[in-house]
Amino acid sequence: LLTPNDAFFVRYHLALSPPAMDALGPEKFRLQIKGKVNSPLVFSLAELKAQFEATEVVAVNQCSGNSRGFFQPRVPGGQLGNGATGDRKLPTSVAGLVSGVVSAASGFSHTPFLKADGTVWACGYDGDGELGTGDTTSQLKPVKVPYLANVIAVAAGGWHSFAITADGLLWGWGYNGFGQLGLGDEYNRLSPEVVDSGIVGVACGKLHTLELAVDGSVWATGDNSL
Repeated sequence: LLTPNDAFFVRYHLALSPPAMDALGPEKFRLQIKGKVNSPLVFSLAELKAQFEATEVVAVNQCSGNSRGFFQPRVPGGQLGNGATGDRKLPTSVAGLVSGVVSAASGFSHTPFLKADGTVWACGYDGDGELGTGDTTSQLKPVKVPYLANVIAVAAGGWHSFAITADGLLWGWGYNGFGQLGLGDEYNRLSPEVVDSGIVGVACGKLHTLELAVDGSVWATGDNSL
């Protein structure tokens, strides 16, 4: 399906996030012509539309990565929780979590955070419910995960997440295509569900999960291929 566009332009193409999010708007866009030219030129989007004859073309445009386009479904991105999708080569502050965080875990493209008050927050890709918010809407900034309180530990696999509460309950959510949530089926969970009790530790691989029970035994679920 091809639809007409009033204008098409590149928002940004940077290895790093831009210094300010308001620099991404159409009013801030600039086309620079420089290099081996007699006179370098700079055009705004409004100037391009006003000073040059419009040309119709049929084209297919593909985002090159990290959710830099506004479309659904979103490709992975936003797991840094800083409100942007550009990669970062230096540490950057996570939006809304300037204090009170005691631990975090890293999935393939999502991140759960544990705060000192026992709440869990998450950001990033949510196509399989790995954020636990009850839907599949990806988030560029951390949002609170419902149904969880008095959490003492979090873990993240490729596209699934876990939390342990102070009473020893293990909660899981997200992708479950290999049974890695340990719920006896292969259905994804969009919100946290109780998986087990008497658990003191949990660790995740890409598609499998290991549970450490209070008696010292270890239990495994998920993908078992080499």
